[in-house]
Amino acid sequence: MAQVLVLVLEGDVVLSQGGCDVRARQDDLLLFDDRSPFTARSSARSLLAAAHVDGARLAPRPEATAGPLPRHIDGRAPLGALVASIVRTVLSLQHHVDERALRRLGAAVLDMLALSVTSPEPRSRAIGPDRPGLLTDIVHYMRAHMADQRLGPDSVADAFRIAPRTLSRLFAADGTTFMRALWQIRLTTAHTGLQDGRFASVTDAALICGFSNPAHFSRTFKEAFGYAPIVLKLKRRPRT
Repeated sequence: MAQVLVLVLEGDVVLSQGGCDVRARQDDLLLFDDRSPFTARSSARSLLAAAHVDGARLAPRPEATAGPLPRHIDGRAPLGALVASIVRTVLSLQHHVDERALRRLGAAVLDMLALSVTSPEPRSRAIGPDRPGLLTDIVHYMRAHMADQRLGPDSVADAFRIAPRTLSRLFAADGTTFMRALWQIRLTTAHTGLQDGRFASVTDAALICGFSNPAHFSRTFKEAFGYAPIVLKLKRRPRT
């Protein structure tokens, strides 16, 4: 099946196919079969990124293609947010990293795409500064979006419909700051992924965890843990 994956970078789009209308907003994704007739309507300021998904690459992932198309993937749900952020990273780095790294990132996108369409996670019903567990939800959102290098206090505050000052107070009450928490999330995720072999290389760890420059990632990692990230990769190599 020839499929197209669309990421809404800005604005919104309505995709109509097979009598079904699906609306996607910024950071949402759409998956549809381009061999069937379809129409797409978008606002004047919308910006979309689209890529064909190789049917052979999706063959081992039948859960991604089962059921009716088009599929809408919520960019606010944790798995959908992770797919969207990695797609953004691939777009920004496609001319700066080698083809092998891009292929590995593409494979990761396909795996998470399959999960996101079969394991939808509901968004919180209540949004606002007084919602119980708000800081926990914000940290969860930061983990899901950590690959997005544009992630910052303003974008997170806007996503949760709170003021940036309120966001700062939430982290201050927990004894930290937004940026300190974000760096901790990125570095601990990279450490865990390298240690358990989830990341194939130091470059993969850097890109997936939100670092555009692997050298900068290595320096920051060493400052935090006392040793370079390559040490974890070397420890996992079988001895000969």
